[in-house]
Amino acid sequence: MRIALISDIHGNLEAVVKDIDTRQIDETVCLGDIVGYGSDARECFELTEARCSLIIMGNHELFTVLPVATRDLGGAPGRGIQRARETLTDKQLDQITRLPSTGEIAGSTLVHASLNSPGDFQHIIGVGHAKKHFQFQETPLCFNGHTHSPIIFKKEKKRIDLCKPLDGIVSLNPQSKYLINVGSVGQPRDNEPAACYVIYDTEKCAVSFERVTYNIESAQRRFKMAGMHPSAISRIALGQ
Repeated sequence: MRIALISDIHGNLEAVVKDIDTRQIDETVCLGDIVGYGSDARECFELTEARCSLIIMGNHELFTVLPVATRDLGGAPGRGIQRARETLTDKQLDQITRLPSTGEIAGSTLVHASLNSPGDFQHIIGVGHAKKHFQFQETPLCFNGHTHSPIIFKKEKKRIDLCKPLDGIVSLNPQSKYLINVGSVGQPRDNEPAACYVIYDTEKCAVSFERVTYNIESAQRRFKMAGMHPSAISRIALGQ
């Protein structure tokens, strides 16, 4: 079975869907943050819902349906949430309230941020953060997003190692536990502007990090026309 895992779409999805369609993918799942920062919240929600067998709640979805003042979220996040509230349908807003905070596929756990208190959306950046997460990870594999940076944490006994994956296939040791951040489709922050997602091959017990180039200038024009925050417009060209 080959599973595509996408996350942190932030209103910017089309190129990755086209790339997934060129591969032999059995199932696609989303780890949250379909909306926010980008302009196409409604369209991305429709496309994600049509393509994904499971969608996990992200913090931007939660902020969209909570009575949170956008000014309290800051410039770019606040404007992204406002855009989502302006454009999502009542049905979509209701669907967001029903999204789960965690899920499972092919024996692997899915979460937007961390399994220690999933609703708090804690960033896992270093080994110390990962250690807290692994205390709650019962399956061999867990996939997450949230930080917008592809990264792998590997746990063997009491040792936790961090590695930043390069292009190509990463073979997994069935005797170890892994937390795999699938990166960001719509706003990568690893100094590489190309969209990022992961393919998990269950038979080969391996993952590959896929990078997809797209027309960034066109996306920036859409963002500008929709009145998105200047930092959200500029940073997609920088991968930051």
